[in-house]
Amino acid sequence: MFEYPRVAICLTLILTGCDHAKSVEFYMKNPSEARETTKRCIAHGDAGENCGNAAVAVRRTARIEFDRQREAQMKSAKSGSWRPTWNGK
Repeated sequence: MFEYPRVAICLTLILTGCDHAKSVEFYMKNPSEARETTKRCIAHGDAGENCGNAAVAVRRTARIEFDRQREAQMKSAKSGSWRPTWNGK
């Protein structure tokens, strides 16, 4: 009598499979997938582990890019290469 619901539940779990959460490091190596996952999570209102890891990776990637650009700007400001020159002087 109770056997059919158990079988149905087990089959459902087996057929749907387990969607393993991807790590922040995975999303850091695949920024386009991180952005797509974040967009999909926002659009559907999801808040799972994958959504959180993708969002963290997007923020870290943006911060790394910001720091890289800031360092390049500071270097050019210190060297004076950003200043306009007249007659090559």
